[in-house]
Amino acid sequence: MTQGHDHSCLSDGASPRLRALHIVTLCAFAFSQPILQILLNQSLFLYRQGLGWPEYSALLMALTFVVPACWVVLDFIVVRCLSRFFSRGRNAVLFILGALTLLSVLRVSPKFESFELNHLTWLFSATVATFGAGLFAYAYDRISGLRFWLTVSSIGIAVFPLFAIWQVLQSQYGNPGNLSSGAVGHPIPVVIVVFDEFSGTSLMDDCLQMNTHQYPNFSQLASLSTWYRKATTVHARTDEALPAILSGQFPASPRRPIAANYQGNLFQAIHASQSYDMSVFEPYTRLAPAKLKHHRLYLNLTRFQRIVQLLEILGGIYPHLILPNDTPISFPSIHRSWFGLPLTEDEFMPRRTSGVFSYPLIHDRSRQLEHFLDCLCPTEKPLFAFLHVLLPHVPWEYFPSGNSYREYRSFPEFIIPEGLGELGETWPSDDAFVLRCEHRYLMQVKFSDRFVGRLLDKLRQTQLLDDCLLIVTADHGVSFHAGSSRRVPDAKNIADILSVPLFIKLPGQTEGRIDDRNIESVDLYPTIAEELQMQLTEPFDGSPVSKEARRPRKTLYFEGKMTAIEPTFPQLKSAVERQWNFFGGHSLESPPPTASSRPEWKGRHLDEFVTQNIGSSVAQTVEFTSPILTGHGDTVTTSLISGCVMNPVNRNTPPEIVVSIDGRIQDSSRTVVNNAGNHAFSLVIPESADSVTPMKIEFFLIEHGDSETPRLLRLRTWYRETSR
Repeated sequence: MTQGHDHSCLSDGASPRLRALHIVTLCAFAFSQPILQILLNQSLFLYRQGLGWPEYSALLMALTFVVPACWVVLDFIVVRCLSRFFSRGRNAVLFILGALTLLSVLRVSPKFESFELNHLTWLFSATVATFGAGLFAYAYDRISGLRFWLTVSSIGIAVFPLFAIWQVLQSQYGNPGNLSSGAVGHPIPVVIVVFDEFSGTSLMDDCLQMNTHQYPNFSQLASLSTWYRKATTVHARTDEALPAILSGQFPASPRRPIAANYQGNLFQAIHASQSYDMSVFEPYTRLAPAKLKHHRLYLNLTRFQRIVQLLEILGGIYPHLILPNDTPISFPSIHRSWFGLPLTEDEFMPRRTSGVFSYPLIHDRSRQLEHFLDCLCPTEKPLFAFLHVLLPHVPWEYFPSGNSYREYRSFPEFIIPEGLGELGETWPSDDAFVLRCEHRYLMQVKFSDRFVGRLLDKLRQTQLLDDCLLIVTADHGVSFHAGSSRRVPDAKNIADILSVPLFIKLPGQTEGRIDDRNIESVDLYPTIAEELQMQLTEPFDGSPVSKEARRPRKTLYFEGKMTAIEPTFPQLKSAVERQWNFFGGHSLESPPPTASSRPEWKGRHLDEFVTQNIGSSVAQTVEFTSPILTGHGDTVTTSLISGCVMNPVNRNTPPEIVVSIDGRIQDSSRTVVNNAGNHAFSLVIPESADSVTPMKIEFFLIEHGDSETPRLLRLRTWYRETSR
């Protein structure tokens, strides 16, 4: 009876061959589409991998044939087995593939704010996907229109993957065309430094003057150049903001930052002129012409190893593509190369001084700076040196001295949920936590200041400073407002995001001045072209800074929308005053007192408190990344302690963490709820403490009891017997 019913359904449903085609189509929706779509947005990752047609052909083969074939075989086995016993469950494979497809759609669709706030997005997605997939599996044998739709959709099995791979190849190897003219009438040396995620407000004091105390080298640069104090970006994202600098065009419509999409950009024009020896550090965009020698980190991998590694990386990425961040299961770790880190520890960049140098985004940024300084050397032709460096951009890892306070290999642990601040991410409402992040950002601003000093010294040493056109700027700013987005502009944060530092030193200029006219990032290319007497062959929106008449507004593009701001930039002053109130009167050695949960405890001895070694039952509730230890005992080699309190005793009161050095309290911090619903914390041991020998670091959790003085529960103790 059961078997007869099953065969009846089969006769009314799809034939075995058509059913197999539908399985392959669902695999395209469930696997090929999300994986290839993410690759389209990761052209820099693919460029970094050095992949070609063999690797992409293997990927297409896996997604289009191997993976679907496995599911077709599994479906055949399931149908055959279940048909012998009962009809229900015969469409189990259809159910699973339907659920995966719905999860991939829900992952990128808008979420209800209440679900996100209560960390229930995963439950919402799982419920919708389960119900929808069940309905699909039930309707498959009963609704011919559904099967017809799957049949028609099968056209995309080959079309979409081939189109996606073609787009990927275009993004890496697309032909930018030939410039009709590249003449340079006045070939003087050009040195350009573009910092990343650097708000111009960070350099000012409460009177809108240069903060000479914190940033002496930027002050020195300002004394030699023109400081465009109210300069602004035109976009809050690097992939749009940096091409705007190099093309002089407003980012009115989104374009991938590749040479084919920006005909006649600065790199192409300089190269076409054949008047310069070029050194271009381009870790993010790909605007330099292919004919200019490109250098990447050396990868000692065979073709087969590249294919296996690509498939391994995508396998680790896939769960992140379909499951919400708050899913209460452990995701597979994402391969380090996805974060812009080297694939292996033994990779190196050839230390040449000309060509295009494509470091991974955040790979050893101090090394990138050293390499750029090495490129500022005598050349046969005038030097064109361009540096784009992700400083003071996250991850925050540098003390002002340039020493790192984290172990390089600890990058995955370094990412603090809600602290990385990607586009669209909103800072938590905890002001103290946001101030801690801002403090770490400002330490990297100070590191950037140190580099500017070394840059000026090197230009003097090579006798380039007097004769060169020197430009120091940033692609866009960054904001630190609790409850607001880090990079998505709104009324509260727009000044910090818009403002960028801009210093232009013309050849022969020896005295500094301040210019408050309306200068935007699209004005840099026309300014360079004017100084070099270049004839630009492509249209541009900017105008040279020498032109007295300026645009009647400032312009910011974002997500297809354009915002106009008054050219006087009235929001600038309040943004500067806010930061000055928190950081102006304090050293950047430690976070400001307002960032500590108990600032009055700082400097007090542990003898004044009740301390206790933590019990095993409580110890299981705290997970933290210890300072990385060497193989020689408990020698501290980094100064970052971060982690989560997993199951706080009182969920209405944020747990507090305390760190002491040699028996005196150094810092205290409340935790902040992250995406997974845990209470996260992150503390940096001040660099000055690194000179203390010996040093004892103790790490405590505050226990709130009935007494007026809380107890300090000791989580861990580290000793160091020698300084770094």
